[in-house]
Amino acid sequence: MPDPSVLQNTPLEWTLQRLLRMKSEFGYFFPKLVTLAEISLSAPVTNAWPERGASALKRLKTRFRNRLHSDLVNALMQITLNGPPVQSPKAEEVI
Repeated sequence: MPDPSVLQNTPLEWTLQRLLRMKSEFGYFFPKLVTLAEISLSAPVTNAWPERGASALKRLKTRFRNRLHSDLVNALMQITLNGPPVQSPKAEEVI
């Protein structure tokens, strides 16, 4: 018996994945349906990462720092989004 704590696919996800696995059979008769399956399975479920980036940009580029060059803003965004957490011991090395 499968473990119920393991995340299961929804029937729609299962169908779309099956369509893609059998692309050679279904692709000839239903090319638009296969394309739709590819797009829907590759689309992000939420828009959390763009929102996180916009929030980070608002914190970085304040009213007083509005003349930062784009390369500096890009570097600061990379550090903000991908850098170590501020409370970690690695943050002390970066600082």
